[in-house]
Amino acid sequence: MVAYNAFFQLAPPGALFGRPVPAVLNGIAQQEVCTNPAALAGGTGTLVSAYRVQLPTQEVAGSVTEGVINSYPAVPTPWIQFDDQYSASCVESNGANVLIVTPIHDGSLLTAVPDPAWGLHVDDPNLALGNLVDLVQSEASAYIAAHRPAA
Repeated sequence: MVAYNAFFQLAPPGALFGRPVPAVLNGIAQQEVCTNPAALAGGTGTLVSAYRVQLPTQEVAGSVTEGVINSYPAVPTPWIQFDDQYSASCVESNGANVLIVTPIHDGSLLTAVPDPAWGLHVDDPNLALGNLVDLVQSEASAYIAAHRPAA
């Protein structure tokens, strides 16, 4: 299972994501899950981000003209991939368990949309899309290998 809510800085006290609702269920304190898609065992990992840059639609996450990345370079393809531009790690901040995304190398400045309480939620999938695709491929290969009929 991979679950995370991305922020570019520590989650503010009024953050909309990263905290369980309700905080207590049947007398048991709940905790929000954060799994770093770039480092499943924990710690810091490098994200592989992918964004749709042509044919923007409101229905496809990350394909709207306004998102957390301030600008895209001109490319002839409908998708663009950013390698080695962001690192991420799960942290607890102001009672929220969140994925902190940090620009590295030439990473674009990230913007909370529509406001800091949302963090990078609008682009959660896109920030780690390459990592998520790699995880699905790895899991599918492992499943096929484990269930391959004997020759």
